[in-house]
Amino acid sequence: MRLSVLLHGYQPPTQDEDVLLRVLDEAYEPTLRVLAGAPSGRPRLTLNLSPELAERLSRARHPIIGHIADALSSGKIELTATPYCH
Repeated sequence: MRLSVLLHGYQPPTQDEDVLLRVLDEAYEPTLRVLAGAPSGRPRLTLNLSPELAERLSRARHPIIGHIADALSSGKIELTATPYCH
């Protein structure tokens, strides 16, 4: 049996910036830190990131973008996307 894990990264486009930053700091970033400490290629999961959220993360210049890039390059995550605003 195989287990596939899909994390759905979505924050409403109307959400206040301070709430978004709190969600990133308290939920998204700890998850990526756990992945960073795991052996290369394990665990592996899929992150579903809406294009709208990706743009917001880029504009906010939050370090989460670098963590996602590191997880991608180490083979710990793969990305998928939903339509722009869900």
